[in-house]
Amino acid sequence: MRIQTYDIGTWLYPDSEITESKNNIVLDSVRNSDACFQILTDLVCEKGTSISWDLDAQCDDIKVTLSELRPVHVKYNSGAVNYNAIDWENVKDFVVRKAPYEVYDLTRPINDGVLWGNTGYTAFFVQIDVDANAMVGKRKLVLSLRVGEEVARVKIELHVHTTVLCDAKDSPYPMGYWILSNPVCYIHNVERHSEEYFGFVENHLEMMANMRCNHIQLPTPIPVLDESGKIIDFDFSECDRITEIALRLGFRYINSGFVAVWKEWRDTKYYLRWDEDIEIESMEGYRQLRIYFQRTKEFIEKHNIENNYWQSFVDEPQLENSIAYKALAGTCRKFIPNVKIMDPVESPNVIGACDIWVVKQAVYEKYKEQYDELMAMGEELWVYTCGFPANKWMNHVIDLPLAATRLVVWEALKRGMNGFLHYGYHDYQEGMDTMYDTNWGRVFQKEMRYFPPGNHGVIYSDGKVIYDSVRAHVQRISAAEGELFLRLKEKDAEAVQEIIGGICTTFEEYVSDSVKIENARKALMERLDLYE
Repeated sequence: MRIQTYDIGTWLYPDSEITESKNNIVLDSVRNSDACFQILTDLVCEKGTSISWDLDAQCDDIKVTLSELRPVHVKYNSGAVNYNAIDWENVKDFVVRKAPYEVYDLTRPINDGVLWGNTGYTAFFVQIDVDANAMVGKRKLVLSLRVGEEVARVKIELHVHTTVLCDAKDSPYPMGYWILSNPVCYIHNVERHSEEYFGFVENHLEMMANMRCNHIQLPTPIPVLDESGKIIDFDFSECDRITEIALRLGFRYINSGFVAVWKEWRDTKYYLRWDEDIEIESMEGYRQLRIYFQRTKEFIEKHNIENNYWQSFVDEPQLENSIAYKALAGTCRKFIPNVKIMDPVESPNVIGACDIWVVKQAVYEKYKEQYDELMAMGEELWVYTCGFPANKWMNHVIDLPLAATRLVVWEALKRGMNGFLHYGYHDYQEGMDTMYDTNWGRVFQKEMRYFPPGNHGVIYSDGKVIYDSVRAHVQRISAAEGELFLRLKEKDAEAVQEIIGGICTTFEEYVSDSVKIENARKALMERLDLYE
């Protein structure tokens, strides 16, 4: 068979064809980390085609995982401003391909010696894991691949650098997602709070940890009512179980679920998340919040997470409701005085109430002067990605170059934003095919509109097994690079600006050429070599 190797910055498709026979690849990795690449073949394989491989490394400090690339469906392109594209002419300059189309994003580790096949041209995702004690220097490896009766050999030049990457639980770079109860139930067809449910929650958290996630947002506890229907307590049992799992798996930061909602985007008031008829600043609102925060304090003490628990209030507070946000913070700090408060914020006007500002790329650019001033004062900012805005803003959607997934961490670090959060790890909606669909929609201004493809998540599942995406792998690599940039910043802050500045200008202006990005990655590791 003929093959062509690609780095991880290139999308492959079922109809991708080999443009040049290429059976070699050059990779760079620090120790206790990995380097990845892709292989495209000229084979169209049937289901059940046998496959085997062998890595001739002449050592036991380097291992390989081979995954079959599987197609998923992009029904709609990202929009020019938000939601899905209406007019192709408005988006053709920044998306990678016109929808509808299929793209290889699902990665299935091959553990059974056979392919699922029935795709298009067969392709593979290769992960080379480098041990923490691996020998430093340039290594010559050969990956031998047999598909059916066809054979190919890939020559790998792997440069192992001196630096040893921290385990995710010890990493100074926080990367987080939300664990969403309803999608877990939908994906796996289980009842919430059942043992099967918690089993799948643990599976998701294991996959997150493998992505170098070390921060998790919990679901909101459930109100407990007396016989008359009055709220008298909150049930934290689900949060207890998930926290126990997360801490056992090495998660470093535990983040609460939300406690409030707004009814309209620009509403000046907040309402209780579990009863949207009650204003948080009303007497009944205060009574319930008083119980909630008292129970939260007990929950924090029970799990001994006083130093790594963060409280969230509401998704995306606006300028118009910033006063209500500050009132909510005051109530919280009355009962949990030393708690840190973090939220995805839409305005810099929650000064004094928010401790960890999680800011969308476009929101940061809009209020850049104010946010830079806050960071200069010592405030902590993270970058946040979600379905808004669309267009070419860095995000992990599927119809943008893979650089958009990878570089959001880089650009944020260049700006001094030292953490990453995305809500959409697995936010599948009922009716979606969890192995194939990538767009989900909702009614907006009386018509159905769809979020950018892949915005909802970075995993796929057949209900039993959870599969990473190419984007999940890229984001794991990006989180590791985030840690490396933070290390280099301690030694040579100007070098960080120089390396990232050659690739990114803003969150909307960045290099998508994967070769240039890989060269910048190499430069990062070489600079760190000077200090190890």
